[in-house]
Amino acid sequence: MILIGTAFATESRSDADVRIDWRGAVTFIAGLGLLMLAITQLPGAASLSPLLLAQFAAGVALLIAFVMIEKRAAHPLLDLDLLRDRQFAAWCLACASLALGSTAVLVTLPTYLQGVNGISPGRAGAVMLMLTVPIIAVPSLGARLVNGGAPPRLVITAALAAMALGNAWLLVLHPGISAAGLLGPLVTIGAGAGLAIGIIDARAMALVSPDRVGMASGLLNTVRGGSNAVLLALVGAAMVTLLRVSLGDDALAQQVSSGNLRGPDPALLADSLTTVWRFTLVGIAALCAASAATVAVLLRPAPSHPTKEN
Repeated sequence: MILIGTAFATESRSDADVRIDWRGAVTFIAGLGLLMLAITQLPGAASLSPLLLAQFAAGVALLIAFVMIEKRAAHPLLDLDLLRDRQFAAWCLACASLALGSTAVLVTLPTYLQGVNGISPGRAGAVMLMLTVPIIAVPSLGARLVNGGAPPRLVITAALAAMALGNAWLLVLHPGISAAGLLGPLVTIGAGAGLAIGIIDARAMALVSPDRVGMASGLLNTVRGGSNAVLLALVGAAMVTLLRVSLGDDALAQQVSSGNLRGPDPALLADSLTTVWRFTLVGIAALCAASAATVAVLLRPAPSHPTKEN
């Protein structure tokens, strides 16, 4: 498909001699990498060691340096001025919320189903089709709704609210839950994610001038990839930390979080993992709901001021 697309794509080149923003690239990659490294080490740390604090501090400092570099660069790696447009910022927030509302469940729920319910990886993957099929099928519906006159603000707010509802509905999760019991929550999350996927990129790109579309697309993809990586690391770290508090054993917490319930009391471990899952789902649902409200406010049309007649 990519090769076919190249036959129809119009070739374009910049008239200016643009140099690669190496300083921006290095500070961003190093800062994000150090921050993720610190997050992933946090659950196993008995206390905040100087090394861990140094990693956090260095990561944050490098990301701050990245912002400063981009503000002064003649040809920045990412034009952060785009975020001054509240509507473009709203679509970026929706993109980040998509990672939180759907990807966290998509990546971590199969581990729960295999460890607690004892099903095979193949069956766990089949259950997850209830989430992935709507993600694949619904984007075209979102595009048709907007093209048919539905307000994009309403569609994206409904999509984020659906993901919040689906994660809250997933609180029905319990050891031995059937595929039928997961049908409603997973389809709701998948439908919300599909609606969002179908309109985010197009609506965000429609806000920028043609000469800035490439930069805007790069910024949106950075938000998408960065939020996926950071949020998954945060969710994993939060679950291990909660398990450590519940079980009182670092090694056992790591083991249970990976779906390994071998021990003297597997039922107790399953209940502990389920409780942690529910706490995590409450947090995800609350954040998705807050994101839906924030996006709705940011996308609100600017009030029109009637002109005064002389």
